[in-house]
Amino acid sequence: MKGAFLYPFSLFLLAFFSSAFAPTIGEYAFYLGSVAVGSLAVGTVMLIGTLFVINEAATSPETPTAFRVSFASGSTVQRFASSKESDVSIAVHNYGKEMAEEVMVHVNFPPSFALARGNGYGLVVQPSTSTFPGYKTANIRIGAMHEGIVQDLPTLKFTTPSQSSRYVVQVTVWEKRLGKSQHQLAFDVA
Repeated sequence: MKGAFLYPFSLFLLAFFSSAFAPTIGEYAFYLGSVAVGSLAVGTVMLIGTLFVINEAATSPETPTAFRVSFASGSTVQRFASSKESDVSIAVHNYGKEMAEEVMVHVNFPPSFALARGNGYGLVVQPSTSTFPGYKTANIRIGAMHEGIVQDLPTLKFTTPSQSSRYVVQVTVWEKRLGKSQHQLAFDVA
């Protein structure tokens, strides 16, 4: 606050009073005039600096919300047996500075997974024109999430593939102001 307003304002006042009293002093008029011009110059530079900082703050994109996606254990990697019916709990953490609004989560399982219907989420198979063609997507609407909150998603039920491998499940989190953020979870099938 001091550098943005008080210092330039003080310098402008000093310049004003120096220039107002300079003609009445006589022999010190030159010095007071110099103080007035110097104060005006420094105050103007400080004011311009303040305006640049305000412009930067006003035009830079603000990201008040940020997310982290993990398994309920907090890890981003979890083991599963092959060709077996399983379920998984996934958590979304809003570690941003503000409340997230209208949060929607899409958990995109590779085509080799058989995703089952369950409570609290909708199922969609992605078309060939999408980012994840053929992927089975569980859509979960969260709504609002306060800052610092970890939200457990509904338990997702699926059958793992028969081939042992590490499968990457893409998780997309949508938020009203932030837009889309991409996350990955690793499903180690053995």
